[in-house]
Amino acid sequence: MGRLNVNISKVLATQGGKQAVLLIDDSAIARKTLSRTLEYYGFEVFAADAGIAGLQLFLEKQREIAIVILDMVLEDVPGEAILAKLQKLDPEVKVIVCTESASTEFKQT
Repeated sequence: MGRLNVNISKVLATQGGKQAVLLIDDSAIARKTLSRTLEYYGFEVFAADAGIAGLQLFLEKQREIAIVILDMVLEDVPGEAILAKLQKLDPEVKVIVCTESASTEFKQT
């Protein structure tokens, strides 16, 4: 996974006290590494191993979630579809998209 140049503390500070991150990634290693890192810095992490599970967690914990980290290459549903659904559920949702695949094309709509 590449280096992420986002000051997540600044993003979370603008989210009305929300301190949770929703992590949607089908890679167990990526979930574990990102979760531990975010938890180390004091963030609560909700982790999902698939797109549908991630959407369910978002619906359950939406009031607590300040930002979503979304893998664009998921086994169950394309990341683009998950992103579109998240934006439909909350047009103001903050999402960081990522992938381990160098061959993935992503077009912003």
